[in-house]
Amino acid sequence: MAANKYSNERESIHEHDVRRVGMLFRLAPRSVVITILIAGLTTAILWGDADHTTLGVWFAATVLISLGRLALTHAYHRSARDSGSAATRPLAWENAAATGAALMGLAWAGLALIGPLPPVSQAFTLFVLGGMSLGSAGILGASVRAFACFNVPLIAAQVGELIYMGGALNNTMGAMVVVFSGGLVASFMEFRSALLESIRSQLGIEQTNHEQRLIFESVTAGVAFIRDRTIVDYNPQFAKLLGYEGDELIGSPTRIYYSDEAKWNEIGKEGYAALRRGEAFNQEYDFRTKSGGIITCDATMQSIVPGNPDRGIVAILNDITLLKEREFALRTALLQQLAIFSNAPVGIIFVRNRVVEDCNDFMARMLQAPIEDIVGQTTQKWYAIGEQWLTRGAEIQQAFARGESITFTEHLRRDDGSRFWCRVRGGVVDPDNAANSPSVFVMIDVTEQMRAESALRESREQMALVIRASQSGIWDYNMVTREISFSPRFYEIIGMPASTVADEVMPIMDRVHPAEHKQVKAAFYSHVARRTSINETFRLRHADGSWVWVRGQGQAQWDESGRATRFVGSITDITEKRRQEEEIRRLALEDPLTCLPNRRLFEDRLERAVSAAARNREQVAVLLIDLDGFKGVNDEYGHAAGDAVLKTIAQRLTGCMRESDTVARTGGDEFVLLVRAINKTEDIAALAEKLLASIHQPIRDGELVLQVGASIGIAIYPIDTLHPAQLVRLADKAMYDVKQSGRNGYRLASGLGNEATTI
Repeated sequence: MAANKYSNERESIHEHDVRRVGMLFRLAPRSVVITILIAGLTTAILWGDADHTTLGVWFAATVLISLGRLALTHAYHRSARDSGSAATRPLAWENAAATGAALMGLAWAGLALIGPLPPVSQAFTLFVLGGMSLGSAGILGASVRAFACFNVPLIAAQVGELIYMGGALNNTMGAMVVVFSGGLVASFMEFRSALLESIRSQLGIEQTNHEQRLIFESVTAGVAFIRDRTIVDYNPQFAKLLGYEGDELIGSPTRIYYSDEAKWNEIGKEGYAALRRGEAFNQEYDFRTKSGGIITCDATMQSIVPGNPDRGIVAILNDITLLKEREFALRTALLQQLAIFSNAPVGIIFVRNRVVEDCNDFMARMLQAPIEDIVGQTTQKWYAIGEQWLTRGAEIQQAFARGESITFTEHLRRDDGSRFWCRVRGGVVDPDNAANSPSVFVMIDVTEQMRAESALRESREQMALVIRASQSGIWDYNMVTREISFSPRFYEIIGMPASTVADEVMPIMDRVHPAEHKQVKAAFYSHVARRTSINETFRLRHADGSWVWVRGQGQAQWDESGRATRFVGSITDITEKRRQEEEIRRLALEDPLTCLPNRRLFEDRLERAVSAAARNREQVAVLLIDLDGFKGVNDEYGHAAGDAVLKTIAQRLTGCMRESDTVARTGGDEFVLLVRAINKTEDIAALAEKLLASIHQPIRDGELVLQVGASIGIAIYPIDTLHPAQLVRLADKAMYDVKQSGRNGYRLASGLGNEATTI
């Protein structure tokens, strides 16, 4: 703290020096002009009595020193404008000014030494030098150093000259100069004291103004000075509050920020009347921002001169828009809560220390007692057994102490002795002060629900007997309580122990295979919404990760409003049946030996390929292959060897084709290939050569090495025909042409009548 005080004092002294030296240089230009004028006048008057050369040299020296002082003054002012050394090193500039003053003092001292002069001229010289000394007290009053540097050589020269000249008159005049010097110093000190006091006062005023301005600009409220209902000044918060920037509002009428002129006139009348009575005026008003928005402010006006608002007023605005909005929201919330409390179709009570402080009408009806008989009573009267009341109270307090709410179902007693089941949920009003806070409890009569649940349990027990006897997996889902149960057979079908918790199976839809998920979900929602039947076949994920095919059926139960409240479903494991159906389908569409598509499947794919080619303007080729030499293998080595050849050839043909193409076996040693998206005929020829080379490779079957060839007929859509069946017939005819031409080759249907292309 002492360090801060010392720092502030140093700053004050520094600023004092800056102002003092600034005043010294501010007066310098006029002193230079006066000096040159007086020097010129003195030279003119003494020209006839003094030596011309000496007087001329003196005048030139005086002018040069004056110009030097003028240059120094210019340099100082430039430094002050640029915030240079004039502001940071004022004492250095004072020393420079003192040096200039000393030189000027020496110059004027030289005037005293010019002689000898006639008595009148000598007296004139003393008069001029005395005037210069007296004038220096004002010009150099800001600096003792400069004043002394100017006057010491000047006065010393005069006194010395008079003493040197001798005589009673000269000695008397010398003594008068000394007395004059003393008076000059006294006057200088008095003037300097007044000058320094003026500087200190000015600094104090500026500091006070600066501090007040800081306070003015730092307050969080909007503050404005107003005169004649016109804005004179304001702080940044005032502009920000009304959406303006900088000095936009200066000179504007206060009407600019009022929502309407009538309101402005009303405030002017009421406000100024209060201000003239010497009172502050405070109201809440809606003000208009620059953008046209409306804000609510707490506005206070006070006259700068009490009772005289015409001298100006201070307006203070505090934005309370958010506060008013919160007050409105709080008031609305309280009204809403009161409406809920009064009209809620549940019993609501406020309790402190287990004594009822308030309750709503519904609670009174539920207890069949007037509100005044309930309020002020303990809750013990609702319990038939006091021990039960104590036990429940301990549970409630423990829950509240943990910062938790509590929910329980209690069998309570009315005033008339009748009993009813009540579901209760309670919590403290202020969780941060649970020990002293009242509690609120919401109570619902669930007597009928409890009876229904009891009946439902009996029904479920009966249903359980049916479920245990059923071979289907049964599941029962309560869509209101979200409770679900599964039969042991259900767990068995999906490979889970019967002891599995039902929640581990949920949600069931997540166990449905992705391929059938949308179908099953749509069937469920359609049944619930439109009561359509459910009979779907789909896959469920088994516990081991495999998929089980099931047939699912279900039936929902709806309440009186038409809302589905329960859903009972069953699943039957049809995995084996599905496998048998798949096997039958496979046998119907595949060759059992090579597992290639058979003729039926090939024809279906050919139809689809031609349709697609017609849409996409593509070519499709059919290659019909008949093995050459296969009958000899069968005759010589038996059917087992023949089967090995057929399976090997099937694999080789498949390896030569793309995934989008089809290789089918349509007869004993006959294969047919479907090639899609052909770019050019040469590609088919290249493929035929590749197929022939692959087929011709030796085939090893144990120790046997077998070899066959092939004849290939090719037909292309749409070059040869537009009909799928005709493609096969043309390819078959081209293949027979190859057979007749020597076998082991291929021919295009478009080349019928030409020589077969063989290898």
